[in-house]
Amino acid sequence: MSEIDTRALAQVLVGTADEEIVRLEARLRAAQLGADVAALNELISDDLLFTGPDGQLGTKAQDLEAYRSGTVKFLAHVPEELRIRRVGANAALAALRTQLTVDVTGNISRGLYRYTRLWAREAAHPWRVVGGHVSRVDSAGEAHMQKWEYTSITWMNGKIYIGHDLVADTQEAIPMPYMQQLGQQGWEMVTAVSESVSTVGGESHMVSGGIRWYFKRPIE
Repeated sequence: MSEIDTRALAQVLVGTADEEIVRLEARLRAAQLGADVAALNELISDDLLFTGPDGQLGTKAQDLEAYRSGTVKFLAHVPEELRIRRVGANAALAALRTQLTVDVTGNISRGLYRYTRLWAREAAHPWRVVGGHVSRVDSAGEAHMQKWEYTSITWMNGKIYIGHDLVADTQEAIPMPYMQQLGQQGWEMVTAVSESVSTVGGESHMVSGGIRWYFKRPIE
């Protein structure tokens, strides 16, 4: 199993540190972004009980098929807050607030979402998600929080993208001039993620040493 970058989740953890569950959440996030069905199969219980944003109960088979078929494509997944509570030696609750951009059958949905996941070690199995829920954070829930807009700079295969737009061909892996440009426009870097699969312009690409930097700035 390749090394998983946990920084995006570790730096938004609130409360007691829990490296084991943070790593599991990071593996799941990477699998969602990369549509890695094999990894998702390992991380999700066969008897999953999960409620989606529409209130419908979903199964593991339905979830995996959505990724396999391309019906669901995660384009961006920027964690804002993670809270973890251990419930005994073999169970833990994780509550994650994250900014998502998701392509669902060609329709792009962006917004702030909260996941609640129950991780458990059942019988001889390793840690897996056995149940949970995801819902959009409504305007009332967001009223007390600063609102943000998000963008990213991606370097891969000798090309630099801002958001989905190709801006340069270069072998320079640290696009400092573009970072400075965003900084002058009020953008603040949130995290840098090294991933094996990146989605740019609605297409998934294998990345060799690719890096994506996420930025945010307040919405007045």
